[in-house]
Amino acid sequence: MNGKDMTMPETLKPDELVLKPCPFCSGRAEVEWMGSRPMLFVVCKGCGNRSFAVVASHGGTEAEVIAAWNRRAPTTAEAALVKARTALAGASAVINDIAHQITPENINALITCGKNIDAALKTGEDNG
Repeated sequence: MNGKDMTMPETLKPDELVLKPCPFCSGRAEVEWMGSRPMLFVVCKGCGNRSFAVVASHGGTEAEVIAAWNRRAPTTAEAALVKARTALAGASAVINDIAHQITPENINALITCGKNIDAALKTGEDNG
């Protein structure tokens, strides 16, 4: 941020003013000011992706543009990755629970875990 005196809306906490990385390249993002009005926007220093702009002279704030950048919807690939991580975490928990007790029920649980992981990975390939 460039030190301009912008007020933070009461609904935002200080940790919510930290910019998330770019959703396209994971590059570092910064708030930039442009023009005589001035307008604020977030720009990725890696790939140049930009957020929408807000006009500071019309009440737009740095906090507003940061909050908008940070709450963007996850990409399909990000959602698939979360699904795969969840499946892997569940499989790991099951494997740890039953590793010392090989029974027909435990073998079925392992097969189910494998199927869940395969489905999550397939979703990631389809959307990746």
